[in-house]
Amino acid sequence: MIELKQEGLVKSIGVSNFNKQHLEVLLSRGMEVPAVNQIELNPWHQQPGVVKYCEERNIAVMGYCPLARNLRFQDGSCHALEEICKIVNKTKAQVVLRWALQRNFITIPKSSNAGRIKENSLLFDWSLDDHMMSAINNLDENSWCSSFAKDVMDAEYVE
Repeated sequence: MIELKQEGLVKSIGVSNFNKQHLEVLLSRGMEVPAVNQIELNPWHQQPGVVKYCEERNIAVMGYCPLARNLRFQDGSCHALEEICKIVNKTKAQVVLRWALQRNFITIPKSSNAGRIKENSLLFDWSLDDHMMSAINNLDENSWCSSFAKDVMDAEYVE
């Protein structure tokens, strides 16, 4: 990938599911700092250590599974989120995606439903206040949606 970038065939290099240890190996070997690290990221799985490490090195954080596969969207499963939705008159998905944007995460929600895709795009004419952001920040349970990502992130680097 580095050679392709040097040849002008790619603009940026990114990584996926890299934890601090994986990133440090790249940097210790004098390799280019990735432009982005794509990790599982949502209010229930915020990965603060990896996020902080990336932010300190200007590595953009891209979150997949931003809606936690809707596992926390059933009525009564997350009172804090439900209260925020009532206040801002938005859906749970919109609130969670807006939280990600306000945290400066690149977010990539998945949907094949045209209505949900449109709904997910209506995030830019409103915001969450500090109290709401804090309430969502406090939802972190280190709860993985993807067992593959958990295995990769937990793995130690081996040469």
